[in-house]
Amino acid sequence: MSSFRMFRSVAAVTTAAVVSTLLVATPSHADEEQLSASESSELALDTAAALDAGLTESFSFTESGEGYLAAESGVAVRDTEVLMGKDYPDISLPVETGEGIATDDGTVVFSDAAPGLDVIVEAGDDGLGRILTVAQEEYSPSTEHRYSYELDLPTGAILEQSDQGTVFILAPTTPVVDDQPVNLSEVLPEADVEVAPVEEVAGEGIATEEELAGDFDVAEGWQVLGAYQTAWSADANGTVLPTHYELDGNTITQVVDTTGAQFPVVSDPIPLVAVGLLAAARALLPLVLRSSARALATQTIRAGVRPTIKGGYTSFSRFKADIAGSTPKNNQWHHIVEQSNITKRKWDARWIHNRNNLVSIPKEVHQKCVNSWMAKKNVRNFGINSGSKTMRQTVHSLSFSKQHEIGIALLKHCGVKF
Repeated sequence: MSSFRMFRSVAAVTTAAVVSTLLVATPSHADEEQLSASESSELALDTAAALDAGLTESFSFTESGEGYLAAESGVAVRDTEVLMGKDYPDISLPVETGEGIATDDGTVVFSDAAPGLDVIVEAGDDGLGRILTVAQEEYSPSTEHRYSYELDLPTGAILEQSDQGTVFILAPTTPVVDDQPVNLSEVLPEADVEVAPVEEVAGEGIATEEELAGDFDVAEGWQVLGAYQTAWSADANGTVLPTHYELDGNTITQVVDTTGAQFPVVSDPIPLVAVGLLAAARALLPLVLRSSARALATQTIRAGVRPTIKGGYTSFSRFKADIAGSTPKNNQWHHIVEQSNITKRKWDARWIHNRNNLVSIPKEVHQKCVNSWMAKKNVRNFGINSGSKTMRQTVHSLSFSKQHEIGIALLKHCGVKF
């Protein structure tokens, strides 16, 4: 194991200085020893740290529901996709075989994702994640290694690359509505309702559109939604390797020149997205929903609570009788974890008809946004990927706490304030 280790994080210095201090011992060649999942993860994280490219904060993945791994920050891995937080595009991994496993480092590793290739997923904060690859020489018969990643971009969005290698996600300034059976058009404002402009995403580590674009010329009629920083790659001796992106539709391919490289080679093909994407989609919600949809609850609601009979009722009617007169006009009581779980999952009714699971929200929000999303298929949001199933069918297969967490996220997306 020690022959594969890099030194831990170094101070921010020049690349040349980093390279000169990376390894004391020469690692074993790929033909002599293969890396385990834990070794691949540690090597990838140590390489990033040594190049001053480590994340400022990371979160561990744990088993959550049927076959998917999730981190508290909103990043999840399901099958061969990384499901980012609600503001970022999901990413399909270059995985041919196998499934991801959680390691002691807190990452998810796909060992032998392709012959000679391991893929590591690390969860950052605020729904951001990053992907690293660890490649052996046999991954490619040539010195050119290629790793392709398909992005689930918002409708109408495109990828463009600057001369400096940064890949920008651009979208038309007039949003394009996806033509699905249930979509955002059902919660669009009336023609005479003024829609507030998209609020600029702010916060530490989040770039403004101007900072992102730099010298990149954004054509009229387009806006910057996000950006992927230039890629990096380094071999086992710490030598930084030439690498660049190639674009094909919504697919980013990292190309690495491994001429003269000492294997294994670690690459960071998808650095962090810099600006939230779905802020533009949320702006489509009617102004009234986003400005005045405040939840009324009989106690403080925290996302992802555990099931409990404390504060629960044996029936919904008993709950409503107990709080009679406290429901605002034009509001409806909403079960965050839905009532059908009582019969389908045989859960105690007191879990569902519980003060920590019931909020009063505007009828319009309940019917036009919440119910529309729950009935929608192919939902790739809120940490799930429903595929051919509806969001409701997918959510109902999860634990109570996970359903509660997703339910709160959906309400917030629909403009509900807690």
